[in-house]
This record gives sequence, C-alpha cells and structure tokens, in this order.
Amino acid sequence: MKILRIPFVLIISVIAFSILFADEPKSEGLKKGDKMVDFGMRKVDVEKGKLSSLVWLGDYVGKKDSKEKKKILVLNFFANWCAPCIKEMPVLQGLYEKYSEKGLMVLSVNFRTESEKFEQTFDESLKIIKKNGVKYPVLFDRFTNRNQLIYMGSKAVLPCLIIIDSEGNILEKFQGEQSHDLKKIEDVIKKAVGGLNEKIFGNYHSFFFCACTFCTGNKKRTG
Repeated sequence: MKILRIPFVLIISVIAFSILFADEPKSEGLKKGDKMVDFGMRKVDVEKGKLSSLVWLGDYVGKKDSKEKKKILVLNFFANWCAPCIKEMPVLQGLYEKYSEKGLMVLSVNFRTESEKFEQTFDESLKIIKKNGVKYPVLFDRFTNRNQLIYMGSKAVLPCLIIIDSEGNILEKFQGEQSHDLKKIEDVIKKAVGGLNEKIFGNYHSFFFCACTFCTGNKKRTG
C-alpha cells in the first residue's frame, strides 16, 4: 500500500497561510443579525487632553445583572478626514443628551490609518470633539486597531453607524451613502427604547452623508 507523503515545506506553508489570513475581516464586515464582537481601546479624556483607561465595547452594551439602563448602543466609526462623519457628531450628541436616561448609549470610535501619525491625529481629534461639543465617549488608541475592520469591512467605508441591542445583536448597519437615511435610524432607536415622540434629528434630515472610502492604505473621498 502506498502512503501519500506531503512535503514538510508544503505543510508549513499551508499552516502559515492559514494563520496569516484566518482573522481577515470580511469585505462587507459584520451585518444586520450578527452578534457584536468585543474589542478594547482607550477612552479620550477631553479635559486633560490625553488617553485614559482601557475600556471595552461590551461595557456599553446592556447586561442582565446590570442596574444601568442599557437598551441600545449606537456605535459610530469616524475619521478626522471624513467630512460626513464630522457632520454626524451634532446629531449623535443630540441623541445622547435627550435619550441617555431612557437607555440609549452612544459611542464613537476614531478610525486611523497606519499612515497617520498618532500625535497629530489625536490632536486633530481633540479639536474636532471640542468644536462639535461632543460629550459622549470617544475611543482612540496609539495603534490602529484591526478589530474595527471586523465591523466596517476590509474596505473601511465611512461613515459607518451600527445599532446594537442589549443582547449584543446588530439591529441595523448604515454605511457610506446609507447613513443619510436618518428616518430609518430614528425608527430603529424609537423601537428599541420604547418609543420616542420627538423627532431626534430635526433639521438634520437635509444632510446627505456621502461615502468616504479607505482602501489598501489610501484615503479616497467620493461625494
């Protein structure tokens, strides 16, 4: 009986290839109906102008044994160079101010490419946060975090806004030009927190959020 012998070099190559690409994010990223994936980043301390302690995405999602009202999380990914992302900030701040007591959590994550230097990008982020009066938590880190691509997808299309329920399920994902559908975003939030009577976005319905696309290390804006 002949025994099939596979060259040792070939085996090592297959193993190495599997390890290298095992955690590659899907091109479209997580989608509606998927479970959230937890990751940790540093929280921005706006007053002190530096990064504070490490926090986890799961800290902002409701837990059954928690006394806090965490019914829904609006997770927003933004970049300093993405103008439509910056335009979303006042809208998100309005949500945070009006409905946090009803169980709405808002969290923004700064997306930074490997070509962007930490110090310069962080300083720019602080200015943007202050200028737009952002009071909800913003996450940043000294290192670019590939975990973010699990949500946004390998092409990292911005703006990217994801709505997660208290069980960690993704209710909706709005990315690129889809982010201008503010009525749908509002409807999802209303249902999750038990009904909101006011128009959350007000005059922001006139905004058209175009797509800012990042691909293979280059920033590209389309509009």
